[in-house]
Amino acid sequence: MRRLLALGSFLLLGGVRVSAQEMATAASEFLARLDDAQRARALLSSDDEARFVWQVDALERRGLPLGALTPEQRAALDALLATALTPQGTRA
Repeated sequence: MRRLLALGSFLLLGGVRVSAQEMATAASEFLARLDDAQRARALLSSDDEARFVWQVDALERRGLPLGALTPEQRAALDALLATALTPQGTRA
């Protein structure tokens, strides 16, 4: 099992060292490519109770569907995920 360990401004993901700044930059680049409506769907307030709802069957899904992204937006999302996941985790 891989462990995520936060150390200062770095994250260790399965032995890969990722800068928190790299992740923040990738997130900002992804959000910058969204229009206002998409950004509103993609962002969730840290005090929103919906972040604790993990049941996805028969519920209205919140968030931004991957199918609603343009190729440029999807590439930016993939770059963001690559900062947070191991290479095995980014394989689709």
